[in-house]
Amino acid sequence: MLAAFESIIEEVSSLKVEINNTSQPQINNFENQFDPGIKINSYATIGEFRAKSILLFDVIKMEVLNFIQENNKTSHVIDELTENINYIHEIRRLYLPENLDLILLNVKCEVLGKDWTEIEVGLRKKLNYFILSVRELIYCIEEFIRRKIKSLKKAIKPQFNGDQLHLFENAKKDYDPEPRIEIKEQKPKLIWNRSDTDLIVLITALHESESISISNGNLTQSMAIKLWANMFNISIKDENIKLHKARNKTNPGAYFDELSTYFNNKIKTLDAGRKRVKK
Repeated sequence: MLAAFESIIEEVSSLKVEINNTSQPQINNFENQFDPGIKINSYATIGEFRAKSILLFDVIKMEVLNFIQENNKTSHVIDELTENINYIHEIRRLYLPENLDLILLNVKCEVLGKDWTEIEVGLRKKLNYFILSVRELIYCIEEFIRRKIKSLKKAIKPQFNGDQLHLFENAKKDYDPEPRIEIKEQKPKLIWNRSDTDLIVLITALHESESISISNGNLTQSMAIKLWANMFNISIKDENIKLHKARNKTNPGAYFDELSTYFNNKIKTLDAGRKRVKK
C-alpha cells in the first residue's frame, strides 16, 4: 500500500463535524462559501480540502513513479500497483457508499445547545459536496495508476518483426493443426449505432477504464449497464437501477436510455472533479 493512502483513509474513515455554538450554520453549498457554523474534518470550505487534495495527488504520483524506478522487475511492479487499485476500490466500498444516510452513521458530531433539525439540511448538503470531492480525488488516483499499469504492460509485451511473426504463426499451426470451427451465433442488439452525446461519453469512459475495447464491437445494452454499475462499484440490484427497470418493464429501450443518462451524470460529476484536481 502506498503511504499517502493513509491520509485519504484518515479523511474518510471517521468524518468529524464541528459545530460552532456562537454561529448559525448556513445552508450554502459549501463549494466556495466559508461557513463559520460548520466545519467538516476541520475544513470550512471545500476549497480548503481541494488544496490538500492536489498536494496528496502529487505525493501519490511521486510515490508511484519512485516505486517504478526503484524496482527492476516489471511484473512485480504491475502486481503491486494492481493491488493498490484493489485497495482503492475497497476504501470506496467501505467508506463512500452511494447512500448518504449510511455515511452519516459514521459521522462524529457534537451538537451543543442546538436543535439538530435546524442544521441537518445544511449539514447533509455540505457533507455531500465533501464526499464528492473525496471521490474525485480517489478517481483521479485510480486513473493515474491504471495508465501506469497500461504503459508497463506495453513495455513488456513481446515485439515481433515480420520474419519472427511468420515463424510464430507457423509454430502455432504445427501445435494446433486442426482448423477451428467458428460457430456463428445470432448477436444481440448492439448499441454502436446510437449517436447521442450521453452514450458517447459513457462508452468513452468504459474504454478509458479498459473495461471494453472499442475495436471488439460486441457491447450490448445489458453488458453496458453491468459495466457502468461495476465502474462505480454499484450493485445491479441498486435501488436506483431497480426503479428505472420497474418504470420501464414493457420498454427496454427507455430503460436503457434512462440508465445511460443516470450514469452519464455520474461521469460528468467525476470528470468535472478530475479537471479541478488537475488544475
